[in-house]
Amino acid sequence: NDFAGTFDGKGHVISFTLVHGTTHAFGIFGETFHGATIKNLAMNNVKQTGTSGKNPAGVICAQGSKVSGAPEYHLENLFIDVSFIEEGSNFLAVMGNVMWSGILKNVIVHVDGEVPKGFESSSFARGSLISSTNSYLISDSPLYEIDVEESKKPDQTKWVKIAQYATYEEMEADGNDYSSFSAEFWDISSGIPVWKALANASAK
Repeated sequence: NDFAGTFDGKGHVISFTLVHGTTHAFGIFGETFHGATIKNLAMNNVKQTGTSGKNPAGVICAQGSKVSGAPEYHLENLFIDVSFIEEGSNFLAVMGNVMWSGILKNVIVHVDGEVPKGFESSSFARGSLISSTNSYLISDSPLYEIDVEESKKPDQTKWVKIAQYATYEEMEADGNDYSSFSAEFWDISSGIPVWKALANASAK
């Protein structure tokens, strides 16, 4: 089931548990999304299992795009806070693959706790993407690991590269320019972008 439309969260926050199980693994937007846009949404306190299935999976989807030259897909103004709660053979936080044509802008991913080690594990995703603007990962787990002999591991220099920090404090100390983060959804007054709806809820 390919998602290829536009999902606009309009600043809302959702929380859920995602159980991948033993089947061909998915995410909340299905397996792939060619030409899709997913934007303006916070996924907070997401609890996720690993998958015992053949393919890796993540919070958003199992695959970003299967084929080279597929229409671009956009992830913009997203906050994702995720932790792992059960065993499995594959653990990938956001997506199973970010393949060939992904464009990220103003995306912050926080992995709460460690990413368990499995055959594949990642604190973001595996795969490559066209561009990433002001997208950050807060996790002290490796960006990508695979449990095979060193000589058989993929060339990770061609794979996903987004700015990674072990903590929010490290991110704040780095003094990044967050001016591109939309004031409609983000509050940057603390020195790092915070999802407005979450900040407002904490203040009450």
